[in-house]
Amino acid sequence: MRPLAPVLALVAGLSASPVQAQVNTLFSSGLWSAYGGLAPDRRPVCGITTVGAEGRRIAIEQFAGETGLEVVFEKPTWSIPEGTTVDIVVAIDGAAGHSGRATGSDKRMVMAVPFEASVGLMRGVRYGQQIRA
Repeated sequence: MRPLAPVLALVAGLSASPVQAQVNTLFSSGLWSAYGGLAPDRRPVCGITTVGAEGRRIAIEQFAGETGLEVVFEKPTWSIPEGTTVDIVVAIDGAAGHSGRATGSDKRMVMAVPFEASVGLMRGVRYGQQIRA
């Protein structure tokens, strides 16, 4: 995977998130794509996303007016009961991980990342090669 500097620079200047929403791909670099538009709840959102093996998807989103991020994990074969919570550690290139609690429903889990932790997470994504959760 190539470094994400061009994608992250574009995303940093936007404010918006996807998932059955009205979003458009703005830019692609390597395996990642940047998008922006309106979330299902009509809030403006932007983010970056990648799709891996078996349709697994990771997205990092920021909603307009928010300082923190949301990390979204999706897998088509999941069947997660509404409101399920799971402790998750996101590790990039085997470095110390970013931990948090994700809430799930159906085929997705969403983990909130406060601003203080988001800077380190995005640096890892920018320079990293592999993300594991």
